[in-house]
Amino acid sequence: PSIPTLKGGMRLAVPGDKHELNSLHCFVRSELLEVFVLDSETKEGPHRVGLRCVHCGRLPKSERAGTSMSTFFPKSLQDIYRGVCTWQRIHFKACRHMPEDHKETYWKFKDEDRTRGKKAHWIKSAYDMGFRNIDDNRSGVMYCPPVSSSPSFNGNDDDS
Repeated sequence: PSIPTLKGGMRLAVPGDKHELNSLHCFVRSELLEVFVLDSETKEGPHRVGLRCVHCGRLPKSERAGTSMSTFFPKSLQDIYRGVCTWQRIHFKACRHMPEDHKETYWKFKDEDRTRGKKAHWIKSAYDMGFRNIDDNRSGVMYCPPVSSSPSFNGNDDDS
């Protein structure tokens, strides 16, 4: 992904999710959360990565009143999975902007698919998108765009 794409927000989903994750996590990654980066000149550091609710994360705080965690910043790649699980418990249930059909689908998947998530896939897929730990002290996640001579690089090369 490019910096402009990430500044605007993009879904966390990747093509291999359905083979690695349960139905609920695939739904959360493809429909409910998006990943974004802050401008590098902010106090948060270089291209700091955050996650936010697709339905209210871009709204002014006053319009999100009553819900917490509409936006959150993982402390490391290893903490993304845990942060999303916390988001599901805290924000999803309280979000006033969540469409009813999304709530129904969420609860259907939660009830029907009891398999656990694979934390390793969350880490690897984030790494493959260009996300890196800022340091070894859990200071956050940053985006390090791949070096490419082609301005049309789409992040889907097979060099890994």
